[in-house]
Parts: sequence; structure tokens; C-alpha cells
Amino acid sequence: MNTPDTPKIVVEGLCKSFDGEAVLDGIDLSIPDGGSLVLLGESGSGKTLTLKCIMGLIRVQFLVLHLAERHVAPHGKTVEQGGLLKQHAATAQHLVPL
Repeated sequence: MNTPDTPKIVVEGLCKSFDGEAVLDGIDLSIPDGGSLVLLGESGSGKTLTLKCIMGLIRVQFLVLHLAERHVAPHGKTVEQGGLLKQHAATAQHLVPL
């Protein structure tokens, strides 16, 4: 049952490795209904990789994903209303003064 405190998206235990080296190791997060998520960090810290894994664009070693209280199998085509705004798309250098 949805309540105002029920997260819309829940990620549990996200793990991703390349050539046996863990680059994402047990990431947990939740996003409330109507909320947003911003990941901040240095270049190469895994921000975009995290979002791509959640959206099913990259295969992961482990992920428990719930969307609106529904469990979603990894790599299912269920993430239909998600979006990814990459860091460079929002920087001031791309704005043109009026």
C-alpha cells in the first residue's frame, strides 16, 4: 500500500565489477514519490554507471530493484518512465545569454 513515505524507487545491494574488480559495491538508495536523485562526485567515481545499471542499460552482478512497490527483475524492460541527464548537459558553459 502506497503511503506518502513509501519510496517510489528502491535500489538494494547494487554491485558491478569489471574484470573481477568491484567498482560499485553494495549501493542502496531510495527515491520518494515525486522526488529526484542527484549524484555528486569526481569524474570516474561511478555516478553515470550507477544510473545506467539502475535503468538496465548495463548488466550488473547483483541488484534488487523495486519500482512503485513492484519487484523488477534485472534487465527487465520495466523502467519506462526514467531519464538520465548527464553532467555536461546541465553545465553553464552550454547556456547562451539572451
